[in-house]
Amino acid sequence: MNEAEVVSRICEHLQNESWQFWIDDHPIHKDLGFQKHCLLIGGVRPDIFGLNDVKQIFAVEVKGSKDYKKAIGQASDFKQFISILQRFDKTEITSKDIIDKLIIEYPNLFLNFFVKPTAKDQVVSMFLSGNKEILTKDYKKTISDFGQYNFFFAFKRHLVHLGILSQENTTFYKKTDDLDLENDYWILGKDILI
Repeated sequence: MNEAEVVSRICEHLQNESWQFWIDDHPIHKDLGFQKHCLLIGGVRPDIFGLNDVKQIFAVEVKGSKDYKKAIGQASDFKQFISILQRFDKTEITSKDIIDKLIIEYPNLFLNFFVKPTAKDQVVSMFLSGNKEILTKDYKKTISDFGQYNFFFAFKRHLVHLGILSQENTTFYKKTDDLDLENDYWILGKDILI
C-alpha cells in the first residue's frame, strides 16, 4: 500500500464520519481525488483519534499502512516528546533547550525526531563512545551535519496544528545556518490533549 492509498483511506473514513477535511500541496496529491493536504476536523468523532478539541491535523507524514491514531496520538515516542515539553514547566521553550534535553537525557528521541536518516549511524557511534557532548559544543555544525530541517519546520507545524503548540509559534523557513536556537521558541498550547 503506498502513501496515497493510506491517506485516501483516512479521508474516506473521515468522510464516513461526517468530518470536514481537505488535502493539498503534497507530492501525493496527484494520486488522490482530493485537493488539499490539511485534515480539518469539524465532525462529531474527534475522539476516534484520541483527540477532543483539535482544529487541524496534517496527514502529510503518514507512511505505509500504520493506523493514523497510532501515528499521531498513540506513538510512544510522540507522547514522550510531548511529556518532555510539558516537564519544562514553562510555556516558551527554546530549540536549544529541547535539543540539549534530548541529547543528554533522551538519545533515542534525539535520533528519532532530530537526526536525519543518513546520519543516524554516525550519531549512534558518538553516543556509544560517550562523546555525545560534542553535539552540544557547536549547534550550527550539529544541525548542518546531523539535523533534519523538518524538526524546525514540518514537525513544529504538526504540533501547532495538533494544538500542542500555540498558534503564536513561528516555523523556520530559511537555511538552517541562519537558525538561532536560543531565539527559536516552541510556545506550548493552553490545553494539550494528547
